[in-house]
Amino acid sequence: MALVERYLSSQELRETIPAENPRCENDQQDGSKAHPGNKQGISLVHSEERAKHVGILALEVYFPNTFVSQEDLEVHDQVQPGKYTVGLGQRNMAFTGDQEDVVSMSLTAVHSLLEKYEIDPRDIGRLEVGTESALDRSKSIKTFLMSLFAERGNHDIEGVDSLNACYGGTAALFNAVNWVESRAWDGRLALVVAADIAMYAAGPARPSGGCGAIAMLVGPDAPLDLERGLCASHMEHAYDFYKPCGFYPMVDGKSSVACYLMALDKCYASLCEKFERCRSNFERQRRLARSSSSSSRGAPGDAPSGPPSLTLADVDYCVMHSPFVKMVRKGFARIFYQDHLRADIRRTARQARAEARAGAPGLLPCMRSSSSKPTQDPRPLVAGATAHITGPPAKTAADILVEEETGRSSAATLDAHPADPENFPPESYADRDLERAAVAASSDAFTSMVEPSLMAAAECGNMYAASVHAGLASLVEREGANLEGRRILMYSYGSGLAASLWSVIGRKVEGTFALSSVSSKTRIRDRLEARRKAEPTEFVATLELLEKQYRQADYAPKKAAEDLRGGTFYLSGVDTMYRRTYAYKS
Repeated sequence: MALVERYLSSQELRETIPAENPRCENDQQDGSKAHPGNKQGISLVHSEERAKHVGILALEVYFPNTFVSQEDLEVHDQVQPGKYTVGLGQRNMAFTGDQEDVVSMSLTAVHSLLEKYEIDPRDIGRLEVGTESALDRSKSIKTFLMSLFAERGNHDIEGVDSLNACYGGTAALFNAVNWVESRAWDGRLALVVAADIAMYAAGPARPSGGCGAIAMLVGPDAPLDLERGLCASHMEHAYDFYKPCGFYPMVDGKSSVACYLMALDKCYASLCEKFERCRSNFERQRRLARSSSSSSRGAPGDAPSGPPSLTLADVDYCVMHSPFVKMVRKGFARIFYQDHLRADIRRTARQARAEARAGAPGLLPCMRSSSSKPTQDPRPLVAGATAHITGPPAKTAADILVEEETGRSSAATLDAHPADPENFPPESYADRDLERAAVAASSDAFTSMVEPSLMAAAECGNMYAASVHAGLASLVEREGANLEGRRILMYSYGSGLAASLWSVIGRKVEGTFALSSVSSKTRIRDRLEARRKAEPTEFVATLELLEKQYRQADYAPKKAAEDLRGGTFYLSGVDTMYRRTYAYKS
């Protein structure tokens, strides 16, 4: 509690906004709120002040203690070698028995975060949960988690669950950030939980499962600052993936891939537009400040020729929702392709202006054409997805020659696919030549900008609502203080569909929430290496057990708590009225 009191008392955490908001009836004369539940003495923020640099203070990822090897699963399923490891880009897949569920995983993640960072449960004022694995059609997972706060007498916590496929965790995060930045904020911190279990019926979708949970502490002066104004969303109606009934989802695989890429294209185009406006406003304010501080008029050259668009050159890292690693690679390649198209448009515009000044007739075509065909790179396109675990192979002279040839061919293929970056034709999402060319052309950028965030994704599989946020935690563990001053582009997608693309800035802060400190506490790699490897037969038998247990009352889990790590919550039973009880393995 002392940590949070000291943390929230700094005047640097607040910025003054116009004093036009009416004072609440229970505000005291000194400007602080008289909050009836504030018995812990936290300094509550004045209604006329707003928190600054609101974002993620700390992260805690949880995944089960058992996994199955994707390579072993290929053998068991009698499919072509590399179908899961290369075709999907996956290394292993986390799974859980019937003694764990989405509530127990959420309890474990929250409890672990509060303990690691010595957060008093009374210092939490909002608790948001994002999931698509809810156990009850009425009772939220958040209400289960309240047992952790009731022990300290804290029942005054806002927020409930958010639901939309894999997007729920992002909706929960945005809700928490907006609360801290709003007039409703009472000075306490917010807690965001994203947790899911991804399971599929036997068949091609099954190896794209996984599970996990993440808890995120949200507040001001954060080391991971959600950059204000740089967030774009795209939402529409689609039936690419949904759960109308039964244990397993209904999946239209091709449609889901196309929807993921289409939503990313829309979000990136919108974000580029917002970035231009933000930069234009900044330049305008800077020119006004410069002119007001000088008695002379600014030189004509002071004004920029035009605000440049956002490109990957403005970004240091990219973290994306990962149904499987190959999907992330395709998504990043689309951003790279958009940048390529926008660069050609800007280049053509400059040439047109130059020709107009020189008296040359007409405009040049917006995109060059080429009949060149791409050369397929023989090395697996996703081999680097787990390089942070296995280490990259050494490049031979032949490799380098292949890369150079592939790069030239890929650029020619991209040039042969002109398009409006704000309105791509639907057929572009099924164009394999374009996809291969974009993936090959963006390979180096993918290695440096995206791979550092794929540790949890490659090892645990699809965490649904927790996926993109576990990617951020993976990046923080790997890079630590190196993220200070860096921009991280985050992409979240949930079928149905809802998607957002936003910017996070790494900041230097002191103390418990310094990036170096958070990095040392995540321990994702250590826990991944300490898991128990299960045979594919055990994995299949476990899914069959979960199918039979689904919606059962008067049930005691068959799997033993001994399989769990210490510090884990687990399901102890379901009574005749379907009421679930949980226990803690110390």
